[in-house]
Amino acid sequence: MNAPGIDVKQRRGSVRAWLAAGMRYVLLRPRLKAGILRLLSINPGMLMTIKRFGVRIGLAHVMGHGHLAISGRRSDLAGQGRLSARGANIYDELRKAMIAKEG
Repeated sequence: MNAPGIDVKQRRGSVRAWLAAGMRYVLLRPRLKAGILRLLSINPGMLMTIKRFGVRIGLAHVMGHGHLAISGRRSDLAGQGRLSARGANIYDELRKAMIAKEG
């Protein structure tokens, strides 16, 4: 049900504006940010969605260095030639250990 006289795009834009303001408020308060990140770490998918939204709305400079790795795709550093042979071996061992821990 749409409210009379309010366009759906305007409503969506105002919701995004409120979310952006809320995110900015949280990001500028380290104790609040730490608590919310701890809470969101329970659901990593939701955390990534929120981080992507923050990057899209221009909060990347406030979010810290962690946003740089947000692409939605896994990065195969060894396959890209970014690691030395020793680094690739360590990376493979870590990857195998994480798979073993998950399964």
